[in-house]
Amino acid sequence: MAHLSSGYQLVLIPAERASGQLALTMIVRRTFRIDPTSPVLEPLPDADQPPPLAEDRYDAGDPTTAPPTLQTDLVPEKARVDVLVLGKAYAPGGKPLPEFACAVQVGRKREALRILGPRRVVWQPMRKQDGRLVPQPPRFTEPEPVAEVALSLTLAYGGWSWLVPDDETLRIQREVVRVMAEETAAAAPIAQPPAESPPVNALAQAPNEAAQAEKLRLGDGSEGFDAEGVRLWNAAASHDGTAVLSIDEFERQELAAQARKLRPSDHPAALPPSLRQNAAGEWLEADDGAALMTEAALAEMRAELARNARSKSPATAGAEVVLNSDGARQLAADADAPDWDATLRTAIAADDARTAGARQNAAAEQRKAEDAALAEFPRMPCPTNPFGLGFCISNHPQVLKRTALPQIEHPLTPLTPNDFIRDFQQLDATPLPAGFGVVPRHSRPRVDLAGPLPSDLADWQPRLDAQQAQVDPATREGVQTLRAMQAREKPRQMQPGYYNCALPALQLADVRGDEDVLLENVTPDGRLFFKLPARAPIAELDRGRGVERRDLRLDTLVIDAEKREVSLVWRAHFAFSAWDELAEYPHLVGHVLDWNLEDRRKRDDADAARHARGDGTRVLDLNDLAPDAPVFAAATQPAEPARQDDALELPRMGSYLQAADDGWAERVDEAAAQAAAQRKKQQAELAWRAQAAEAIQQLDTQERAENARRAEIGAAVAAGKPVPPPGGKAK
Repeated sequence: MAHLSSGYQLVLIPAERASGQLALTMIVRRTFRIDPTSPVLEPLPDADQPPPLAEDRYDAGDPTTAPPTLQTDLVPEKARVDVLVLGKAYAPGGKPLPEFACAVQVGRKREALRILGPRRVVWQPMRKQDGRLVPQPPRFTEPEPVAEVALSLTLAYGGWSWLVPDDETLRIQREVVRVMAEETAAAAPIAQPPAESPPVNALAQAPNEAAQAEKLRLGDGSEGFDAEGVRLWNAAASHDGTAVLSIDEFERQELAAQARKLRPSDHPAALPPSLRQNAAGEWLEADDGAALMTEAALAEMRAELARNARSKSPATAGAEVVLNSDGARQLAADADAPDWDATLRTAIAADDARTAGARQNAAAEQRKAEDAALAEFPRMPCPTNPFGLGFCISNHPQVLKRTALPQIEHPLTPLTPNDFIRDFQQLDATPLPAGFGVVPRHSRPRVDLAGPLPSDLADWQPRLDAQQAQVDPATREGVQTLRAMQAREKPRQMQPGYYNCALPALQLADVRGDEDVLLENVTPDGRLFFKLPARAPIAELDRGRGVERRDLRLDTLVIDAEKREVSLVWRAHFAFSAWDELAEYPHLVGHVLDWNLEDRRKRDDADAARHARGDGTRVLDLNDLAPDAPVFAAATQPAEPARQDDALELPRMGSYLQAADDGWAERVDEAAAQAAAQRKKQQAELAWRAQAAEAIQQLDTQERAENARRAEIGAAVAAGKPVPPPGGKAK
C-alpha cells in the first residue's frame, strides 16, 4: 500500500526538455546502506539522507585537472539509466599483482575491467626499410605489481600529447615559413615587420637518439645507461647490457677510486669511479668489497696507510699483508691503525651528499630545457578523456618519455604498441576510456549529443544574420570570420542522452529496481552482493489546481563501494505551457508515495485489464490523454468555409461610403514612407552581401595561391633544389 514517506529527498526544477516541452521536473533521491552479511539494503535514517546533488562533485581535483566524481542530479532528463561505481579495484587476496580484473554486474548486464600496475613507454630507434628510415612502434615495459588502483578516469586511456613532426618535415615547414615571410615582407615592406629567423629546435639539436641506442646496444658505455637503467662503463657489455670488465681494468678502477678518495690532491678528478651508478643516481658496489690490487699498488697503499697512521700516532705501526684461505689479499693493522675501508666509505658518502644536489639540479635543468623545446609545438587533448594516460600523437623520444600507460583498460580492447600512436587527423577514431566513472561533459561521445534547446533555435538564423552584419568585410580577419559564419550550419538541437554521464557500456536501457548486483574485486573482500530495494515511488504534485501524480522513473544508480552505500535517483515531469505560468501558481507542494515494486506491477496489470475489452481491443480513455494531445487539436480545428460558386447570383447586402475625415491620406503617406525605408534597407543589405561575397571570393583566390606557393617551396626544399621565385620568373 502506498504511503507518504519523509525518507525520500526531492527537488523541483522548471526546465525545458530536449523535445521543447516545458516541465516541472521532480528529482527524488534515496540512499541505502550495504550490509556485507545480508543482500537486503536498508535505507539510511531520515536525518542522514543526503539531498539530490546540487552541483558536480570533485574528489581528485577541479574541472581543469580531473573528471567529476559525480554529476549533479539537477538535470532535466536522462535517456537511459546511469550505473556508476565509486571506489578502488583490489588485487585478489590483498597480494600485489601486475594484472588482475574487477567487474560490476546489474541484473544480466556485466562490465569487467583489466587492472594493471604502472608501465612505461620506451622509444624504439628507426630502422631501414627499402633504403629509408622507418619509425618503429614503441615498447611497453611489464606492469609493476600493485595492490589497489583507484577507479578513476585519470588512470584510464586519455590525457594530452604534443604534436611533434619528424625532423625532415619540421625543416621543410620552417623553410616554407621563412621564404613566405620574406616574400610577404618584400611585397609590403612597410606594413610587414622584418622576418625573424625560425627558432632553433632544441629537440632536433639534442643527441641523436638512434645513435645513442646503437651505442648502448654495442655496450661502449659512452652514452650513460643500459635498458635496465644500469650505467655502462668501459668498452664491452654482455648480451643484456651489463658492463663486462677485465680483471686488470677493474683493479685499475678500484685503485684509482681509492687513491682519489685518500689523496684527492695527488690524483686527477677524471679518474673513473669503482662504483656503478644507475639511472636514479644511486651508487652500487661493483663487487663484494674484496680489494684486488697489483703488488705495486698494494705497496703504495701500505706506505700511504703507514704515513697517515704515523701522522696521528708515532707509535702506530703500518699494516702488513696477509693471505686468507682462498688467497685473497687482506690488510692487517694494529688497533690504532686507520680503517681504510671505513675511510673510503665515509668519503664516498660525503661525496654523494655533495653531488646529490648537483645531480638533482642537473636533472631539473635538463627537464626544463626539454619542456622549453616541446613548448614550441602544439599540445592536444584526447577527445574522449583529457584526464587519462596513454594518449600519444607523436613517435618522438621526448614525447614518449613523458607518456605513462593506462592502468585501467577494457579486457577486449587493450592498448598495444601497434595502435599506440594515434593519427591526429583521425581523432574521431580515438578509443574510449574504460571505467565505472563519470564522463566529462566536453568529452566524446557525450559532447556530440550537446546542442541548443528548441527555444534557442527558433530565432537562430535572424541572430546569425545580425551578427554577420556587424563584421567588417574590409579586413582579412573580417572576411575570414564572415566565411566561417556563412559556412556554419544550423546546429542539431540538444539530445536527451547528453544528460547521461556514465560510459556507454554502463548506460542501461532500463533498471526495474529489484535486480541483483554483484561487485568483484571492488572491495578488499573480493565479492560484494546485494539486491536493489524493489521500490517504485510515485511523484505527487499540487500546484493549486488539484493533486497530480506521475510515475517516477529510476535513471541513476550510484554504488559507493568504499562507504558501502547505494543511492538511487528517480525523475518525473509535470508539463506547463509558458514560463510566466509559474508566477500564477498559488503554491507548489510535492510528495513521494513509496510503493513496493510488486504492488505497482499489480496496479499496472489492473489498469490494463480495465482499459481492454474482452476481445483484447484497447479502449481509449480521454481522461488519460494530455491536454495537448493531437486528438483534442483535431477536434477544435475550425471547419473550412464552403466553396463559393462564381456563377451563383446572390444579392449584395450592406455598403460603405468613404468620408473626408477618415484619415486615409495620413495612413497612405505613412505606409509609403515605411515602404520606402524598407526598400532602402533591403538595398543596403543587398549591397553589403555583394561586398561580402566579393571579399570572400578574393580571399579564397588569395589563399589558393598561397597554398600553391607553399607546396612549391616545400617540394623544392625536400628535393634539395633552389627555391624558385614567385611566378617562376627570374629575379
